[in-house]
Amino acid sequence: MCYFRIARAVGWCMLLSFSLCVGFSSAKAQQIQWIGYEEALKEAERTGRPILLYFFVKDCQYCQKMESKTLVASRVAEYLREEFISSRVDGDKSPQLTRRYMVRGFPTIWFLSPEGKPISSLPGYVEPEELTKVLRYIRGGHYRSKSLREYLSGS
Repeated sequence: MCYFRIARAVGWCMLLSFSLCVGFSSAKAQQIQWIGYEEALKEAERTGRPILLYFFVKDCQYCQKMESKTLVASRVAEYLREEFISSRVDGDKSPQLTRRYMVRGFPTIWFLSPEGKPISSLPGYVEPEELTKVLRYIRGGHYRSKSLREYLSGS
């Protein structure tokens, strides 16, 4: 009788371990593939995909929220992996780059064309749904013919 309880407990432990491993590998697959700034410029030119430059600093409450909620949302991470080249820039460690893009607060996202030319910036914290809309606006090239407000209103 005791043998069966132990066997059942071991079985449950194995199932739980397997579930956790699958969950972790699945979560890992959902992550954004961040690369350095210079590498992002080269990769964007090679692939024809726009760049998302995400500026942050470690002690920023809204940066932490952006990274724990928005940038890990499955539809955001998936869209970024498939349609953008993503580069994460620590504002404290890259002050020249932060000045170059005139970042005044954190978090700030800059969108660059595949040629590395600035398209637009998005300062502050953004909810996943809002960021997804902006990503589609940029990736679809809609910024060339209409404002974000016009795009979102369907005009």
